[in-house]
Amino acid sequence: MSFFQLLNSVVVLDEIQSYRNAIWTEIMIFLNSCAELMNMKIIIMSATLPDLSQLVDGKCNVVKLIRNPEKYTLHPTFANRVICNYELLQEEITLDRLRRHVLENMQLREKSGAKILITFIKKQTAYDFFHRMKEALGEQSEWQLKLLTGDDSIYERESILKPIRENVWKKVILISTQIVEAGVDIDMDIGYKDISKLDSEEQFLGRIARSGIKNGIPGIVYFFNFDQAEKIYRDDYRMEKSLHWEMKR
Repeated sequence: MSFFQLLNSVVVLDEIQSYRNAIWTEIMIFLNSCAELMNMKIIIMSATLPDLSQLVDGKCNVVKLIRNPEKYTLHPTFANRVICNYELLQEEITLDRLRRHVLENMQLREKSGAKILITFIKKQTAYDFFHRMKEALGEQSEWQLKLLTGDDSIYERESILKPIRENVWKKVILISTQIVEAGVDIDMDIGYKDISKLDSEEQFLGRIARSGIKNGIPGIVYFFNFDQAEKIYRDDYRMEKSLHWEMKR
């Protein structure tokens, strides 16, 4: 019954891409009917938002709030802040090979420090790589090594993310699942991403150099292919095109 309190209201739905896309059509039909019958204004937000109005047959009163998105996406402050590197997609990656690559970047940033984000699509892989990195760093390392997964409580998550946001740690490696891709406000310098859906890669890019280019140095993201995303996102239509598929073209 409390749903009727939304009469004549403005409703904001953020990170809409997180909803299962198999029911996007039903969601749009539902929202369109609510907007008409209950005099609601519904604002749908996402960094990777498709034109969902095409899913609704007949009249759908949709207005694009940003009429010229290229004004922002092509602006040098945003367009050139991150460099995408695909070299690891050209090889059969192993966790040991990935660890060596991360350690090489750490050596290059030993003096200046860096915030490195490494994201996997399987929780067990994230655990395995965390233990490999912990073994490689040892107990005396100046680098903070942290692991973040969906198993962590809100308190545990904030105890990791807050020092990163506030620049308490100048040298930090955060290993995570895809939990960081949406709704997590962190600004990292270097990223490693196990490829999955194209819009997931774009969401990940939003965690790197989030505040823009620092000291003339853009952020960089290395994409690799370890776990098979097709087995995890079996019913997701967006898996018809992945970054690996685009590289093969």
